[in-house]
Parts: sequence; C-alpha cells; structure tokens
Amino acid sequence: MKLSWIIAAAAAAAVTSSSLAATIVSIGRVSGYHENRMPGSQGTIGGGEFTVTGSGAGLRGLGSDINSNSFQSFCLELDQFLSSGTNDYAVQIDTTVRSGSPGVDFVSQGTAWLYERFRSGALAANGYDYTVGSDRASSASSLQLAIWFLQGQFDDPANWGTSPRPGRNELLWAEFDGPNSDARNFVAAAQAAVADAFAPYAGGRVRVLNVGPTPDGGNWSNQDLLTLIPLPTGGGLAAAGLLGLVALRRRRA
Repeated sequence: MKLSWIIAAAAAAAVTSSSLAATIVSIGRVSGYHENRMPGSQGTIGGGEFTVTGSGAGLRGLGSDINSNSFQSFCLELDQFLSSGTNDYAVQIDTTVRSGSPGVDFVSQGTAWLYERFRSGALAANGYDYTVGSDRASSASSLQLAIWFLQGQFDDPANWGTSPRPGRNELLWAEFDGPNSDARNFVAAAQAAVADAFAPYAGGRVRVLNVGPTPDGGNWSNQDLLTLIPLPTGGGLAAAGLLGLVALRRRRA
C-alpha cells in the first residue's frame, strides 16, 4: 500500500474517536428505492438503496432520506450479506470495514464523494434520479455498481489474473463496461472531483457502518454500509492536520 494511503487512513482514525458503542437499528429495503437484484451479486439481497432506521447510526433525515428517523445507504462488499426483509442488527460506526471480501478495507475518496452528494440530494446534478419508483431504483443500482468499483470489489478481468470470484467479476464488469453508462458517469464524476478516487478517504463526514448479527456485533460478519456523521470537531481536524505535517516532513527528510 502506498505510504500516502497509510497516512490518510491513520488520519481518518485520528478524526474519529476509536468507535462508537454498538447500537441496534433496523435495516431493510423499501420498494421504489432499489432493484431486486444487482448483476453478479449473491444472497437474497442485491445492493442499495438500504434504509437504516433508528438513532445512533449516523445522520438522518437528509435530502436523500425517507423520513427524519432513517437514512439511505449503500453496501461496500460483495461477499457479505443481509437477510431478506427488514431486520434488527447491531451496528458500529468506524473508519474501516472490519471483515469481508477482497478489495480495500477503507472507504475510498471516490465512494465518499459520491455518497455525501447522494445524501444531500446534490447527486441529481450527476444524473441520480430521486423520484421514487423505477427510475430511482435504476439510479440506485448504478450508484451501487460505481461504489463497488471504487472499493475494488470488481475490475476489468484483464487486471485480476486469477480472479477470487471469476463469475461475479465478469458479470459486474460486463454490466459496468457495457450498458450501465450511469455507473461509469458516477465514477468519472468522482475521479474529476477528488485527488485519487481509489485512495483512502480521511477527515470528513463519511464513515463505515459495520453491521453484526448479535447485540455486541459478534465478528461484524454482515454487510457493511455507508453513513454520515456530523462534521469533525476542531480537535479532530487538528489531529488530522498534525498527521499530515508529519507525513510532509518524512517526505522531505
């Protein structure tokens, strides 16, 4: 991993006080906000939008959200799942994914940029349709595909060598590289907006919502989602800035 990526990930950890205590929320999907199955996905549920209801899991009631007690989210992994229907899970906010499939274990800059714009409603300027129904469901599938790509969950098969998931990798790449121009457009917008769309994100409001099957989270083996927190405090920003200064001095040494 690049030194700059390691430093950025460390800065993200410094901004958030280790992790919030586990809390219980309900997670499911609502008709008109998702498609039934993502190309190449496994399990009963495909991709987002997911609806997370309850307090303690991040900011609620923003531009993308159904009501003031819930928020909309997307998943980060291909090999972790949620049960069908709406169910209660233990969740904990963190800066990294605690378990799961090959790919990065942090939120990428591109993913964070897309998700923050999605939550505010600003992603409409990049083609996301917020009108509840089939058009929003189609946009949700495209954004989910873009997030999986930016998280390293699939890629051009030519770049994989021996793929750890050949069937899904090829199916997802065929969708991304073929008919799903909206997913490609989301990725292109993120790449144009941030310094490195695949590098670790640090210092802002986007976090991982680790999901587990038991009240204490167990081994956090369920699907992991995205969430937003309030803006970091001045102390957290100062800590991130200090890490950046240390990195700069190391490069100059």
